[in-house]
Amino acid sequence: MMTPIEALKAYQSRFKFPIVCAVSGGVDSMVLLHALKAAGASIIVAHINHQLRDDAIEDERLVKTFSESLGCPVEIKRATLNGRGNTQNKGHQVRLAFYQAVAEKHGAKDIFIAHHKDDQIEHFFIQVLRGFSKMAWVGMPSERRLNHHTLVRPFLSLSKSDLWAHADQHQVPFRNDASNDRLIYLRNQIRHRLMPFIHAHAPELFTRISDGQKALQTRLAAEIATYLTASDDTYQLSYDTFLKVPSALRIRLLQHLWALASPYPPRSHAFWLMCERRMKESPANVHFHITQDWYLTLDYGMIRVMEVSKPIHHPVLIPDFGTYRIHAGLTLEVTPQKKAHVGGLSLEVCYNERTFPMQVKTAQNGDIIAFDYGHKKVHQWFKDVKIPWGLRPQTLMVETSDQQVAILHSRFSQSLGNCASKVYIYEVIHAES
Repeated sequence: MMTPIEALKAYQSRFKFPIVCAVSGGVDSMVLLHALKAAGASIIVAHINHQLRDDAIEDERLVKTFSESLGCPVEIKRATLNGRGNTQNKGHQVRLAFYQAVAEKHGAKDIFIAHHKDDQIEHFFIQVLRGFSKMAWVGMPSERRLNHHTLVRPFLSLSKSDLWAHADQHQVPFRNDASNDRLIYLRNQIRHRLMPFIHAHAPELFTRISDGQKALQTRLAAEIATYLTASDDTYQLSYDTFLKVPSALRIRLLQHLWALASPYPPRSHAFWLMCERRMKESPANVHFHITQDWYLTLDYGMIRVMEVSKPIHHPVLIPDFGTYRIHAGLTLEVTPQKKAHVGGLSLEVCYNERTFPMQVKTAQNGDIIAFDYGHKKVHQWFKDVKIPWGLRPQTLMVETSDQQVAILHSRFSQSLGNCASKVYIYEVIHAES
């Protein structure tokens, strides 16, 4: 039987960098925290108190005390879920946003959460009962991209009993959330009624479901590798390919794009049929809502699912040569020395007494970009080089003290001017293993 600490060996290379561990105070996440510490990880604990129970403050206190006893810094957020709608889904979105904010603050790329094999089976039945029977077989992936971060589930091969055993052996403290026993939630009904019945009468079903999910994940991974390409930290599907494949595969590919890009649950088959029809009928570039903040877009012959929001990067001041963290997914080296640079962002700007301080910011429509041959408005440049509509608010630019503005993009960075001295800007590429 594999233990939680043994399960983390596959992620050892990630422990060279700080990681965020999501901890609620329950047995699963407390075991994850303890096992990560035992495995040598550098951990920032993230705990969110939704204040939905009178004793929620006790969860917060336990997480803080235990984390500090392990020498781990703790970030705590007290949140209030207002308005109508599904409280569990709202809480899920609030937690994901908080975990990403903590990762951003501490320069972490990975966010570890404690989902395990029993959660995977519960997730399967939830999707089946909600009418998403095909997507139920996909299951929760062990890793998935979440903007600049990666959500990691290292315990999907472990059962709940494996975590209980670790907690007992190592005397890991935890609290029981009474809301997990309330049968008003579908997950709790599955956990307390359906799962015990299957354990008693058809335990082999769990193995069949798990094996089926693994087989389908392998098949879907092959489909993704065949039809989808990665660009600018997102997946995309060629519109020409989309039109050539059968309708059933078109819908699956749209589902893949959604699952790879967004943190939201699957959408219905009828919804994707509607999307397929709209895409087939689209004569030119289009974009339309999937949720309030997520869009399905067709831009310049490529279909993408993306979150479109206001510019996400506050200007970062660069007062002099050195290394600067722009966000969790990007660190820049600013140097007077030209280097052999392979991969990532790079830029050259003229150096004079008015070059510094510089700032890195997101592109604004009023910006004018400098080139060797002259200047161009940023919105026109977006069209000329076919930057997808959804990526434009996130495109980074460098502005010098003398108001020279240059684009900072993996495919379209330009050299500014023929000058005696230059400043060279390179993306710092961290080796993952």
